[in-house]
Amino acid sequence: MAKTTDLPIHQPKPKRVCHIFGRIASEETAPGHLTLIPSFLMMVEDSFQAVSSTSVSRKLESLYDDKAPYLDKHLAPNSVVVASSQVQSHSKQTPVPPSKEGRQIDTIGRNLYSSATLLHKICNYQGAVGAYQRDLLVHLHPFLELIPEDKRAEASALYDESMALAAQQMRASKPAFDCSSKVLNTSITLRRHAWLWTTGLSDGS
Repeated sequence: MAKTTDLPIHQPKPKRVCHIFGRIASEETAPGHLTLIPSFLMMVEDSFQAVSSTSVSRKLESLYDDKAPYLDKHLAPNSVVVASSQVQSHSKQTPVPPSKEGRQIDTIGRNLYSSATLLHKICNYQGAVGAYQRDLLVHLHPFLELIPEDKRAEASALYDESMALAAQQMRASKPAFDCSSKVLNTSITLRRHAWLWTTGLSDGS
């Protein structure tokens, strides 16, 4: 029929399969309910006491260089709203909104963006480490037969637990990456709002 009517057939896109996470897709289990690690709890409490938005440490960023240039710099705010704002301000083009309030909102957006992109890199690293641990354990499995029989059951239990932990590390990296993607989206939206505020088109202006 498509050939007779000369209408193109839109084939459904094949489902993308990740060769890293595909191996644990059938092993989904809910993580245990744990209390916050004391060091993490202190970080949260310190954040509650902060009086302003803070940026990510450059030293920390340098630890996770995953060759993803699109995560290493902020998006250029090239839009009609930006152009309109800069025309209205009668000043040369700048990478930040000209108004004080706009600059403050833009700074918060930039800090969120830096944190989100760093989280992307950390999650990617953790997922890769989990996959590597599972591969190491798979290669280790044949050697379990060489362990004395009276110790083999305990060694097998440790092996199974290690495999489960490696899989859980991989699984945990996925929702963490998804959350950081939402923070990234929020940061971009916030920066766009900063420019919208400057134009006077925002209801909050």
